[in-house]
Amino acid sequence: MRSRAESIYHARGFYENLPVVDGAVAALNEMLQQGHDVTSPLTVFRNCVLEKYEWIQKYFGSEFTERTIVCKDKTTVLGELADR
Repeated sequence: MRSRAESIYHARGFYENLPVVDGAVAALNEMLQQGHDVTSPLTVFRNCVLEKYEWIQKYFGSEFTERTIVCKDKTTVLGELADR
């Protein structure tokens, strides 16, 4: 079962063809306006990294591809905690 799942998400086109969740573009723009930056690749990244950039470019545009940080371990990236 695991190997079947891996063959799907390692396949060329998987990331590039993921649909956008309703409201995602508006939510990212709102986070950007509030000063937040937002996107973790798989360890096996043959298609993952390139396709994530292509997907972001397709749906969100250059403004977000230029702001994208691709990092497997997000704990290594300093960030800002939002008040909850």
